[in-house]
Amino acid sequence: MSIWVYTNIECTGCGHTFSDKTVDGLNLTRNPWIRQSILDGTLNTYRCPACDQVIMLERPFTYTDLDRKQLMLVRPRRHQPAWRNAERDIEDLFHIYVANEPSRTLFDAQDLAAFKVRVVFGYAALREKLLLWDNGLDDALVELVKMTLLRDRPELVARNFQHIVVDTVDREDHLLRLILVRPDGTEPLLVDYDLDIVDELESRRYDLEASYPELFEHAFVDLRRYA
Repeated sequence: MSIWVYTNIECTGCGHTFSDKTVDGLNLTRNPWIRQSILDGTLNTYRCPACDQVIMLERPFTYTDLDRKQLMLVRPRRHQPAWRNAERDIEDLFHIYVANEPSRTLFDAQDLAAFKVRVVFGYAALREKLLLWDNGLDDALVELVKMTLLRDRPELVARNFQHIVVDTVDREDHLLRLILVRPDGTEPLLVDYDLDIVDELESRRYDLEASYPELFEHAFVDLRRYA
């Protein structure tokens, strides 16, 4: 089941403190409606009763969706430097409670091979995974699109655009839109690609898996593992 706890929340605008429910664990198998709040960007979002400012509270939790065979460890963005430990934690969790669950009847070998086991940092990264999978896109290949962007436009690194997430997948317009952000929160940059770029990478999957095995075989599917 999903777990909710009451937490004291301090407004970043006026300093007022109030209490509200925050998510501490998500089981989408039993609460599918919560998924839409992630896609809408409203999960763990609150409005300060004193000054009306909108506050997003990042909390660590485990995301489970057995119907879609998705298991993710969600951590705040500031924890990203410790991705190796988080990756190990979610991979261990998968092996203990899913791959080796006591009855050995819930999932067969084909199910286990199809499971998406990930660690993500921040709700934007969580939303990105759901958006990509809903549109049948491989998140490892999309990370390689991001790497292609930085390779082709090195000035983006010089301008301190340190984080790239998928903003939009539009099948009708055949569009993949990336949003690049700076740590200081200044104006982001939008970059559009034709979805054909993912198909082209798919055609080279064998070679890419050999060149970037960690990206295809482990839970931190993010170009920053190579930083």
